[in-house]
Amino acid sequence: MRKRIAVTCLVIVSMVFMGVVCGGCKKRQSSPVPSVTPELERVVTNRMNDVAYREALKKNRIQQGKQASELFEVRKQMRVCRERIQATLPTNTDAVALKEALNKDAEWRALETREKTLVEADKQTRAAARDLIRLRIEEEGRAVEAVAQGRARAVDAEAPRK
Repeated sequence: MRKRIAVTCLVIVSMVFMGVVCGGCKKRQSSPVPSVTPELERVVTNRMNDVAYREALKKNRIQQGKQASELFEVRKQMRVCRERIQATLPTNTDAVALKEALNKDAEWRALETREKTLVEADKQTRAAARDLIRLRIEEEGRAVEAVAQGRARAVDAEAPRK
C-alpha cells in the first residue's frame, strides 16, 4: 500500500511539475483585441482650410472676371454703335426715335442679344457661388457640432495660402 501511495504522489508531483514547466510558466500571448472606440469621421471645421473649397471659389472668381470682361467689351461696342447711329440722325432726335433706329440696326440687335446672354450667365455664376458658400457654411456648422459632440474629429489641415 505504501508503494501505491508513493507512486500516486510521484505521478501527481510529475504532473504538477510538467504543468508548471510546459504551460503554466509561459507568458500568455494576448490576442489582438479590436479597438473599442470606433474610428471617428474626419471633418474640416474651418472652410478656409479646405483646399477643394478654396479652389472652387477661385474658379468661380476667375469665371466671373472673364464674364465681366466680356460684358465690358460688349457694352463698349454698344456705346460705339449707339454713337454711330445717333450721328446719322438729326440733332434734335428724341430717345424714342433713337431706340427705333437702334432696333433696325442688325449689329445693335446682335450686341443687345449678346449682352442679355452675358448678364444671365453672370447671374447664374453668382448664384452658383452663393449656393457653394451657403452649403459650405452649413456643412462647417454641422462639422463643428459633430466635433463638439464627439462624433467626429477635426482635421483642419494646415493648407498653404496663396
